[in-house]
Amino acid sequence: MSRALNAIALTAIMVLSLFAGGTAAVAGIAQQTESTAPTEITSCTVIDSPGHYVLTRDIVRSDEGEGPCIVIRASDVTVDGNGHVLDGNTTQESSDRAGIATTAAHPVDNVTVANLTLRQNRDNVRFHSVSDARITNVSSQSPEVGSIVVRGSDHVEISDSYVEGSFQGNGLTIGNSEHLSVVNNTFDDGYFTIVASGMNRSVIRDNSLRRTSTAINLASGTDNVISNNTIPGRTDEGITVRGSNNTVRGNTISLGHDGIVVSGSNHTVADNTVDRMVGWAASAEGTGHTFENNSFSGGEAEGASGGALEVSGSGHGIENNSLTGFHGVRVTGATGSISIDDNRIRAVRHVEVAESSLCPDPGVVVHAHGNAFDADSYEAYDRYGVLNHDDDVVNATNNYWGAESGPSSPDGENVTDPVTGEPADETGITVSEGVRFDPWLEAPPENAGVENGTDA
Repeated sequence: MSRALNAIALTAIMVLSLFAGGTAAVAGIAQQTESTAPTEITSCTVIDSPGHYVLTRDIVRSDEGEGPCIVIRASDVTVDGNGHVLDGNTTQESSDRAGIATTAAHPVDNVTVANLTLRQNRDNVRFHSVSDARITNVSSQSPEVGSIVVRGSDHVEISDSYVEGSFQGNGLTIGNSEHLSVVNNTFDDGYFTIVASGMNRSVIRDNSLRRTSTAINLASGTDNVISNNTIPGRTDEGITVRGSNNTVRGNTISLGHDGIVVSGSNHTVADNTVDRMVGWAASAEGTGHTFENNSFSGGEAEGASGGALEVSGSGHGIENNSLTGFHGVRVTGATGSISIDDNRIRAVRHVEVAESSLCPDPGVVVHAHGNAFDADSYEAYDRYGVLNHDDDVVNATNNYWGAESGPSSPDGENVTDPVTGEPADETGITVSEGVRFDPWLEAPPENAGVENGTDA
């Protein structure tokens, strides 16, 4: 009996072991089924299921047919170009021959396009109504109109890519989208390199933008940050910002017409270097803008035009900048108080205040304190530390006028301080009528313009 019982027990153990092994084998088969190979793409197609899709060859589109070549209509999709090319082969004007696109009719989430070269499509990449998306390691070349277009989307990242514009189109077009991240790309050519409207809470940083008419144009939007971009050789404008509460910080712009242009309200422009602009290194309209720790150089002394910074509107604060050009700061069309403090300025017209033509007169008071006015090298023009064309007095006390003894009067004039009656009869830079200059500083203030590391 004991042997029989042992045999039964052994048989039971073998059956259990076989059953366990069979279960493991079935589980292994199921796991292998779930880890399916990527779906191959060899021609234009519609993607309507989640998954990983890989180009296994270059795609050259025929002349026939409209619509995008690859349409993504499903969420959780990755399109890996695997180093291949999608050539739209656009030989004539087309209404909708995009390269890769999502559509407003099919909103999708979690989409990635990577490792692909797209060229000669009407729009090379068009994202519409997509969220949580990525365009990375993409080369977008020779579009008919737009290189990359993003509309009605959120949380889209465009990174580590080369983006080429066209004569009639843009490198990157953004419309009514938020939480975008445009980082570490190279943009080349195009009427506008990046143009955005209705963009909110987004970041454009660490990009190189070259050979375009206007590098970055934010037509509307709020709470965006444009930072640490390099913009060489502009022919028109470097960065144009409208809307409200946007930040332009740490950008480098050189060799163009106008550098940074802001309008709207409450923008911050800080820590930028704008050099050798033909027109204005920076200009501002609207209300409540802050300019701090910038190095601005612009204008042409030979033509008595342009300069470092031109502002109109009200409520602006201009602090701790180094400003070089025919004009240091020119205030024109002021509608309220403007403060110009602790700057180092080297110009022919260090601070110039244009006549206000508003009726009734708002009683504008321009405040300029703690600035160092340095003499420039041009002899053809009368230099002014402060030149006031307006009826309202400019409060310019406690500035350094280029000499310990204080400011001087223009030839043939005897300017006096309108409050203290102190004459401007010393050896420093000239001051005009309508300017409070007493008391003045006998030496350049240590904190004037030093934050940007520039000794203008």
